[in-house]
Amino acid sequence: GTMQDTLSKAEKILEIMEPEGYKLYPCGTYPGKFDPEINSDKNYRLKEKIFGKEKFKIAGRCVGFHLHYTLPRGIFDKISKRLNVFMKSKISNSFIGAYNMMIASDPVLTTFSQSSPYYQGRLFGKNSRIMFYRGSKIFGVNGLYSKYQDFGALPHYKHTMADIVKHVEDRFFEWSSIIKKIQVNTKILPFGSVLDTNWSPLKINPIGTLEIRSMDINRFSMVASLAVSVRFILKKINEDYYNVTEHDIAINEPFKIEGNKMYIPPHFYISEFLQRESALYGMRSPSIQFYCTEFIKLCSKFLPEDRKKFLKPLRKMVKKKKTFSDEIILMAKKMGCHQTIDNASAAELAIKISDGMKRDINTTKKMIKGLDE
Repeated sequence: GTMQDTLSKAEKILEIMEPEGYKLYPCGTYPGKFDPEINSDKNYRLKEKIFGKEKFKIAGRCVGFHLHYTLPRGIFDKISKRLNVFMKSKISNSFIGAYNMMIASDPVLTTFSQSSPYYQGRLFGKNSRIMFYRGSKIFGVNGLYSKYQDFGALPHYKHTMADIVKHVEDRFFEWSSIIKKIQVNTKILPFGSVLDTNWSPLKINPIGTLEIRSMDINRFSMVASLAVSVRFILKKINEDYYNVTEHDIAINEPFKIEGNKMYIPPHFYISEFLQRESALYGMRSPSIQFYCTEFIKLCSKFLPEDRKKFLKPLRKMVKKKKTFSDEIILMAKKMGCHQTIDNASAAELAIKISDGMKRDINTTKKMIKGLDE
């Protein structure tokens, strides 16, 4: 129902836009150089003061697909907008497992969704968006959160609810301290919850969801494929109480299941190796290709029969060793551009990419036809 509504609205938008000479551009970054206008919301203006006017423009040049999954009953207090620590261990453990699973899945999700090879007219990697947004030193660029890694980088695994709550509170107090240093009265800030001060790839949202923020915005068909895959993985972990366990064995056998245990690789392997491989090389990396293949195998076990067709675009991508970013780079090469692209060529490239929007809407409609929620 949600996807059908999104597609319907996209069609209506196109009906209005196209006669006026406009198109919808479905990628994580625009290939050419431009200066974004920053939202006048006071939260954005506050960030502009903290990061600096020029650096905060990175946020306006990066567009992500944020996927929300409802938190298990009892985890979230709707009134205080805080997390509960003392609760049934099974629910607590499965939530921690889901949280860690999404961190372990980050290189998969960033690879399948990558659509941002160019940033400000230059090719930095297959996923320039996460390089410039997250700002980790492993990417070798001066990104938005380079000096504030706790707020924008891939988080570490957590082992208890108390660990998660402590991290949330520490981050909130650190952000409040940063604000005080620029002489802003924290009492007037529009934070409704301690959960608000997090812009990393994984966020526990104060609306009561686990928000996966890893992915580039993308074609509707890819959005649907990834949304369905993540939904049923998290559903299985939460309902069958899988014990998601960090273990060395998962470097060679990622997502291996033994009884009620599911093994994920050590955090350093995800954050320092696979994250970089995904951003720079995407599906051209043998390690990433293998990791994505194992993820699809896991999805095949967990997805209902009528949802397995959503894995087709993912399988196709692994087989061809090409992502949306690879398609964009190939288009640019045919236009005589590669490492750099001028603004006129970038505009032409953006139009070529946008031309496939209607076709993709129809493809996605066929994927979701006849499905219940």
